[in-house]
Amino acid sequence: MIYYLDASVLLKVYFYEKGTEAMVDLLKSNSSFFSSTIIYPEVLFGLKRRLQNKEITQDFFSKQIKLFGDHFRTLINRIEFNDYILHFLRSEVLKYSVKALDAIHLASALWLREEINKHIKFVCSDKDFIKIVQQEGFEIINPEENEMKERMIKNLSDVKIKSLWEQTKERFESLERELVNCYISFLREVAKYYLQQGRRVFFSENRVVHWGEGDFGRLVIEGEEETDEVFGNYISEIRFEPTISKKIIEGYEEIKEKNLKDIKYMS
Repeated sequence: MIYYLDASVLLKVYFYEKGTEAMVDLLKSNSSFFSSTIIYPEVLFGLKRRLQNKEITQDFFSKQIKLFGDHFRTLINRIEFNDYILHFLRSEVLKYSVKALDAIHLASALWLREEINKHIKFVCSDKDFIKIVQQEGFEIINPEENEMKERMIKNLSDVKIKSLWEQTKERFESLERELVNCYISFLREVAKYYLQQGRRVFFSENRVVHWGEGDFGRLVIEGEEETDEVFGNYISEIRFEPTISKKIIEGYEEIKEKNLKDIKYMS
């Protein structure tokens, strides 16, 4: 991809402001960057103004000037102000009410587009200048808007992922309630069945750990049966005891048909 850089956006690389992150990311991309040589004094004196306004320190200014110098020599393909640019300035740009340096940038971009005959994206954050550049058919990249869009996309993604979790959590909790109710209903039916046979039944509610780590509680039924023989599987919540002793039912509540609802699970 080929980009033409205006001073309004390149300056963002060396002084943090709105659009800086988008510009830094852009310069890291595997793309070609062009600009007029006039961008050097524009960025240089742009940083100088910030130094004079005490927005940056002398040390920061010196470091950023060196960094910009490196970029100017190695990263930016420089377009000299010559007769070709002067031709576009007179024939294409003079009709616009535009600042002199902006006029040179637009003329340089027009020359570049004709010279290489390829699609060029014009990178600029000056809204008034953007309107003029658009009239010449350039695709505009405004790092201030792009950064905002990226943040909006991220925020929307965050909202979507949060909403996904909330929906999943709500569905999971609903399914868990359904599962718990199903299992507790099973334990109550088992207790009722043996109560109707005249057996004694006791229940200890699980108040310590989640059922996934423990169980739904413990049901002790008077009898000599083996759980796996009765149900075809081992069920950790149910066991049979031929003799009910105080030690066995310590911490248990005796269940009658009238208090079957005391077989419950506190989730």
